[in-house]
Amino acid sequence: MSAGNVQVPTPPEGLRPAQIGIVLVGRPVVGHAAVTLADVAERGFLQVTEIADGPAGDWRLERPPRQSRPHGHAGLLPFEEALLDGLLPDGGESLLSGLTGQLAPALRQFAHGLVRDAVHHGWLRHLHHDQRTAEGEQLAVQIRSFRSGLRHLKASGGEDAIAGHLSYALVFGLASRDRLPHARFAASWIRACSSLPGWRPAEVKRPRLDDPDFTRDEWRGMGLNGAIALAAGL
Repeated sequence: MSAGNVQVPTPPEGLRPAQIGIVLVGRPVVGHAAVTLADVAERGFLQVTEIADGPAGDWRLERPPRQSRPHGHAGLLPFEEALLDGLLPDGGESLLSGLTGQLAPALRQFAHGLVRDAVHHGWLRHLHHDQRTAEGEQLAVQIRSFRSGLRHLKASGGEDAIAGHLSYALVFGLASRDRLPHARFAASWIRACSSLPGWRPAEVKRPRLDDPDFTRDEWRGMGLNGAIALAAGL
């Protein structure tokens, strides 16, 4: 089957990648921030430029002038704004390697906002954020269907077919970490944050061969060990 014959999937309820991630995992992980930055860059709210003559994996981050930012219904969500404000509070620019002091505070702001967003929407429980509500369980089913659609799209047309859904493909572990610029940026962000206290992902076991495909993708892309998997290019 050719890619032209495969329906392009859309994220349920227009969810952003980090919203999908927290519904599935139940808590923010550093990979959710990585795909959020890739996503806002794709949407034009952040400019990221690879520094060819700098340290390996370094990037220049720059927020466009406010008057040049996209308008309309696709504006920044509060947790996205919190992350960008935490990294570039004056709306200027910085190298990723120069953001050492801002990384941990920005991640805390992002994590708080992402959890608050999920609870506000009724996907996670108020007192036990790691537990989905009935609405969250229904949404998780839709997310799995979306993930399956991306898998079929990739199977029919390769990675080029899912390039327009790159940040979502990264969430599910379906995209290479070194092929496209925003994927390389996400991997560099993971490496920059991997030693931060409280953000180093816990070790988990590899899925068994009889585990569902979704579990394997979750482990590779955005599960408890997602940051390590992303950095290692698994």
